[in-house]
Amino acid sequence: MVAKVLGRTVLDNLAEWADPSRAAVVVVDMQNDFCHSDGAGANKGRDYTSGRSILPALAGLLAGARKVGVPIFYCVNTQRDDGSLLSAPEIARRIKKSGGDPLLWTIEGSWGHQVVDELKPQPKDFIVRKHRPSAFYQTNLEMLLRLHDRQTVIVTGVGTRGCVESTARDAQLRDFYVLVPADTTASQRPEWYQASMLLAASLYHFTGPVEDILNVWKTADAR
Repeated sequence: MVAKVLGRTVLDNLAEWADPSRAAVVVVDMQNDFCHSDGAGANKGRDYTSGRSILPALAGLLAGARKVGVPIFYCVNTQRDDGSLLSAPEIARRIKKSGGDPLLWTIEGSWGHQVVDELKPQPKDFIVRKHRPSAFYQTNLEMLLRLHDRQTVIVTGVGTRGCVESTARDAQLRDFYVLVPADTTASQRPEWYQASMLLAASLYHFTGPVEDILNVWKTADAR
C-alpha cells in the first residue's frame, strides 16, 4: 500500500508500480539486426534466437499495455554508415566485441534497423533513437516519460547484460520505479542473462514474470 516514509509518498507493491496511470513500457533494441535470422548479427555468427524466444511474452505485454493505455517507447540502436556517431573509444569497444567491423548493425534507414515485425510499433507509440547502450543517454526518453507523468518504467528487450541493464540502471538513477520482467529480456549467452538477473533482483522493484504485470492491468481494466 502507499505509505509515507520520511515525508514522501512511497509506492511499495506491484499493483501500485504497474498502475496504468503511472507506468510505461520501454522496449530496447528489438531490431532485425539483433533478433532475425537474416540480421547482421546472425550473419556474423551472433545468437539471435534468444531475442526471438521472448517475442511471445513481449508481444503479450505490449498488447496488454495498449489495452489499458500504458504508453510504449521503442528505443532503437541507431548508427550512420559513415561512423559519424561513433567515438574512438566506442569504435574500440565495438571492434573488441565484434572481432572486426564496428559498423555491423542498425544503420539508420536499413531493414536491420527496423523493429521486428512481431512487435511492430503502432501509430501512438514512441520511437527513441539511441547511440549508446543506455536509452537515456543523450536521448529525449526522460523528457517524454516526464511529459506523460510516468513514474514507473518497465524495461524489456535485448541484451540483458548490456543495453537493458544500462537503461534500467539509468532509470533507477533518475528516480523511476524500475520493473524488469524476467521473461521479456534475453542475452546471447545463458550465463550472461543469469548473472544480470541475479543482480537485477537486488537492484530493481520487480523482476518476476510478465504475467504478474498483465494481471494488474486486467484488474485495472475490469474496474
